[in-house]
Amino acid sequence: MNNELTVFTHERITEHLFLIAEGLAGKRVVMGLAVGEKAALLMDAGLGINDCLRGYIEEEILGRQAGGQDSSAAGLFPLYCACTCGHTRHLGSAKLFDRAYLNRRDQELAYTSGLVTETRRRNLKDFAGGIPQLEAYLEEHFMENQDTVFRDYDDGCRFDLGGISLEVKALPGHTPGSVVFFCPEEHWVFAGASIAQHVSLKTLDRAGMMAYKTGLERLADSLPEDVKIWFTGQIVPMRKRELGFLALACEEVLSGRTLNDLPGESFFSDNRNREEMRAHFTGNCSIAYSADLLGEKRSLPEDFVFYSHDKVSEHVYVLAENNARDDVLTLGLIVGTQRALLVDTGMGMNGQLKKYVESIIGSRPLTAVSTHGNIDHLGGSIMFSDRRLNERDWGEVGRATGTPRRFGDIGSFCRQNEEVLVYCRKHWVNNENMEFRNIEAGEVFDLGGMTVEVLYSGGHTPGHLSYYIPEEKILFSGDAICRTALLRRLNREEFAAYADLLDELCGYIDPETKIYFGHLNLPQDLSDVRKQALSCRGIAAGQTENDPPCNVLRPDKPGGLRHLHFHGNHGVIYEPGNLGKEGKTIVRKSIRG
Repeated sequence: MNNELTVFTHERITEHLFLIAEGLAGKRVVMGLAVGEKAALLMDAGLGINDCLRGYIEEEILGRQAGGQDSSAAGLFPLYCACTCGHTRHLGSAKLFDRAYLNRRDQELAYTSGLVTETRRRNLKDFAGGIPQLEAYLEEHFMENQDTVFRDYDDGCRFDLGGISLEVKALPGHTPGSVVFFCPEEHWVFAGASIAQHVSLKTLDRAGMMAYKTGLERLADSLPEDVKIWFTGQIVPMRKRELGFLALACEEVLSGRTLNDLPGESFFSDNRNREEMRAHFTGNCSIAYSADLLGEKRSLPEDFVFYSHDKVSEHVYVLAENNARDDVLTLGLIVGTQRALLVDTGMGMNGQLKKYVESIIGSRPLTAVSTHGNIDHLGGSIMFSDRRLNERDWGEVGRATGTPRRFGDIGSFCRQNEEVLVYCRKHWVNNENMEFRNIEAGEVFDLGGMTVEVLYSGGHTPGHLSYYIPEEKILFSGDAICRTALLRRLNREEFAAYADLLDELCGYIDPETKIYFGHLNLPQDLSDVRKQALSCRGIAAGQTENDPPCNVLRPDKPGGLRHLHFHGNHGVIYEPGNLGKEGKTIVRKSIRG
């Protein structure tokens, strides 16, 4: 395997902040790098896939060659590392830096788990996505780090980097020593895993949960309204409002409102199918907790509620079908005075979706549109009499709704959680032989005081459509626009055409438009669209030499057939075998069809 395989990517977020992502098969961890005039501080040290992180930072971001680990010996300003907690994916490369910091309350966790070779190898294997080539790469390049030496730091510490400062704020909960960093000059927070859209609080008892809630509220009160919160699991920031959802989730769990809570399944295989783990959703955020430690009665499969929502504007709701706590499906609901429009219908885990939507829209007539013909975007459409899908995707429907394939996809989305699979065997909606009316780009829905424009975005599938609400400056993009887009069917010419299509979209919709794609409930913006377009142009130009193999959700799909190409931290998944093919007509010339 190529030793130059792309493991690290980065993007400049502000004058002083860079986000660095590390990973191989599409699942990545995010680190923050604050660069001042006197020093630089890396916030978290990632997985330690190899020993190249420091060199990557110095050459690709700082534009320098240190010639060794000690920056001062080379006459350069120092490069420090401070880890937000003691778990594996935050500590990996800390030993490579001039100083490594970790709160003393997490150092025992680090040395008994986070830095332990056996634990790290298991976790890294999860990030390889079942692809043998990547597992071999990890074995060859694995860096031992049990000899990492940490200095203590704690709440109230301040790093003056020259022209920018970072304030350390303790937020115990995810671990005893979890901290976050706040930059007062640029109004951002780097939170590691102590704040996330779906945060794990699995070690807390009732007193610990209350302390986390209090600490979260105290932190929120100290932050400006326009703060952006970056965290380990995502390259899209949270906002201050999400902190309120997390605090409310803690309050509801402590008050016993847990009857309908789903299993709190984890990405990591060594934590799978733990019956005591539950996830409680408020808005589209969640906390994972131990029902045993909190003394809460566990919900049974008959009680599960898979849906949550966030009202993001006066007329628009972002709904989530929560198959696992950090693997959600995004649905859009636009409510006018006369009618309502539902964009995508998820997997159809059960018959709840129709009643859930009606609890929001009342008696208004509803049209259910699907962005494209994949199962996770039309699975629940059978519940709605007026259902529409572009005719170029009608050929996808039979494959998407067949029972064996559908159940396999549900298993992947819920990470093979046994309780969810038992539930779905009994409750899922039979949608075989489902038919749709056609819908075309250029159509406009008048809902009464609200309009929704249908825009062409074919690439992920031939008939993919996106839905734009100009009055609210919101776009629901399905799988067309996202941080890691799957465009496996395209050849090189069509990648260039798709980039043109994305550029046209950027010129058509309002520059302040918020974009919600099919697997993320946090908004993206036009900068994300432009980065995806540049990634497509890189593939079209043949700049793919170091691209890693990539698996997408299903472990039974052959590893190595698909690859992942990055522009900054934004990626596009493609199939090398399709790039040289001729005669494809998947991508049309205009978003207007």
